[in-house]
Amino acid sequence: MTGIDVWPSTKIALSRTALMAAGPFPDDPGKQALVAYSLGDGRELWRLPVVTPKPSVAISMGNDLAAIWNPGTSSVRVFAIPDGRPVAEVRSGLPGDDVSFVDDGAAIVLGDRHFRHMYRLADGTESIVPGFDNTKCIGPVGRSNIGVVTSRDNLLTAIVTTRDSLNLRNGRIEPVQSITQQILCSKGLLTLSPPPGASVSKIPVAVFAPNDDRLALVYDAVGADGRNGTLIEIRNTSQRSPSERSVGHDAGVVATFAMDGLVYHRLAWSLDGRTLAVVRSISAESQGPSNLTARVYAVP
Repeated sequence: MTGIDVWPSTKIALSRTALMAAGPFPDDPGKQALVAYSLGDGRELWRLPVVTPKPSVAISMGNDLAAIWNPGTSSVRVFAIPDGRPVAEVRSGLPGDDVSFVDDGAAIVLGDRHFRHMYRLADGTESIVPGFDNTKCIGPVGRSNIGVVTSRDNLLTAIVTTRDSLNLRNGRIEPVQSITQQILCSKGLLTLSPPPGASVSKIPVAVFAPNDDRLALVYDAVGADGRNGTLIEIRNTSQRSPSERSVGHDAGVVATFAMDGLVYHRLAWSLDGRTLAVVRSISAESQGPSNLTARVYAVP
């Protein structure tokens, strides 16, 4: 898909028919919007104005609702797709970088490892997501650009590192021992190193699929033209909880694919976790639609 024009920091989401991008856009940087691009030919299907700067975006399982949240602000807006009809506004000052719908679309979940709350859209009822109520726990949930991320079900924390400082096997899901439990607060710990020919990205983005059974990782690499390139690695995290034995099991590599250009934050899973959308800048020196390409990959 060509002709898409989004900033490197723009968050994207993937529905059954469209790639959606939320935030300010280079063609009108003074305004924020949610824009849907057709998966068929990349043309703009619709554009809805939003007031939240640099938002995170989530799509409901029914593809009929969108939630827009700017972490650190006081509210999350939910509206219908594609007419933009307001559905709900949830008041929350939680930190974090992930917002998601529960399966039936009746509630949203947001927050980070400190606190992660669920809000019912009908009446705004708020409740703590089990396991996410410990102020000693730190780190982002669902997606991250700091090299550490926890699955939304709180079973696994993945750490991207250039060396195995914890003396754990790369790619193996291990039980969390007492030395790290007070920090990680998950049952399993997954340490990951860049594959051959790649290095930890300056913005080490890692994104769990909505059902947590896949983890997509963005690494720096050299492109075919010898300039900036990106390597995407997808790990199988379907068995997130380690076994009762002293050793865990592998989070095997499902797919690895390279591309010229840089991806940054522009990475999104489909709702079923079997399709991955990536927006890349062909050149780091310039922006604009002629420099951006969106690709959608089928994931085994």
